[in-house]
Amino acid sequence: MHKKVVCLIIVIFLFVFIQFIISCSHKKFEINYDIDTEHGKYSINIDYNKKIPNTYYINIIHNDIMYSYQFEDEYFGERIIYNLKTYKDEEKECILPLFKDKGVIFDLTCSDGNKEYYYHNMEKDGNIDAFLNNIGSYDFKQFNDDSEIEKHDMFNIYLDNINNTFSFESYRGIINIDKKVNEIKIFDNDKYTKNLGVFTENYYMIPNYDENYEFKTIYIINLNNSKKEIMKLEKPISFTSYIQGFNNDMVYLFDLENKIQYKISLEDMVIDIIGNLTRDVMIYEDKEWSKVSTSQIINEKPIFIFNDYRKKIDKNTYIDEVNNYIYTFNKNGDYYSIYKSNKYTPNIKNYLFDIEDINSIKYKDDYMYFKKDNYVAYYSEKTGIKKIIQSDELFFNQNISYNIK
Repeated sequence: MHKKVVCLIIVIFLFVFIQFIISCSHKKFEINYDIDTEHGKYSINIDYNKKIPNTYYINIIHNDIMYSYQFEDEYFGERIIYNLKTYKDEEKECILPLFKDKGVIFDLTCSDGNKEYYYHNMEKDGNIDAFLNNIGSYDFKQFNDDSEIEKHDMFNIYLDNINNTFSFESYRGIINIDKKVNEIKIFDNDKYTKNLGVFTENYYMIPNYDENYEFKTIYIINLNNSKKEIMKLEKPISFTSYIQGFNNDMVYLFDLENKIQYKISLEDMVIDIIGNLTRDVMIYEDKEWSKVSTSQIINEKPIFIFNDYRKKIDKNTYIDEVNNYIYTFNKNGDYYSIYKSNKYTPNIKNYLFDIEDINSIKYKDDYMYFKKDNYVAYYSEKTGIKKIIQSDELFFNQNISYNIK
């Protein structure tokens, strides 16, 4: 009996040890190999490093053109690209990598020699459509937007596209969408201009717009449980105020009429005066707090930017560095052209789309959320653009904000 126990312990130990060795061997590897296609030989470079974490970095090279991919996944092999489908015409050449056990992860990727484009970001081409139709594992629906639509008041909601908890302002409160649509009413009548409504990480805050000229009541909605709280103020605040910014669940508000700066903790439901005419007010700029005069705030109305991923390169160029990706925004007239690259091959930029307001952009996991024209949507190279809500009110009323959790 004793020998059996000892043997069992040894077997278990050996099993655990072998699994540990296998796990360690998968923490990092780099492999190079070639795939022959009808348009020539393509060189594949795959780098996997669990410390970044669980991320595959892939470069595919042909005729001095490099296609670059990046995605997070558990280890599922080394030579994970088993085939390449290629397309070429007079203007461009394109590739479609096919992955072991997963088929199509990324859309057809085309290069004109200068920039990369996913097919879902290009004008449709009959020849390319015919080429893709002959690839059994390619599904046009993967990168198109064909979600079921639910009509809610003036908004079309794309329920199949909801991938995180999504909240947005309506004219009488907010609408939370998770597995179902939940409207939280605050006002009995429509309120079209609500400049002081703001989403933070876990809350939505808005003054009582039923009051006139100034308010003594603030509504606070917990986005995690939809609970509504009422915060009573000892001193009224003028509606001639503006939101300077928020950090986590702390909101900074400046009363332009009374020249008072407030810090509002939504979690604790506490409001503090942190600046006024008798003492300097605070400003957050370049990741530092400093003191300035109230007159400077009134003249410049600065906005506090607490995220640490956006950098201003020059007056027409910004970059966001998020989740090992680099998003470049190049001003072109009234719009910004957006390009995406991974930080290990930053010069290989893939054009995504144009947008007017880059301040509407938010990030969650591998997705970029944004507001454009009359809709709010998200983008990932694995899905293309997927709309979440659509309404002409988003086009005419720029004050309607949204939040992702």
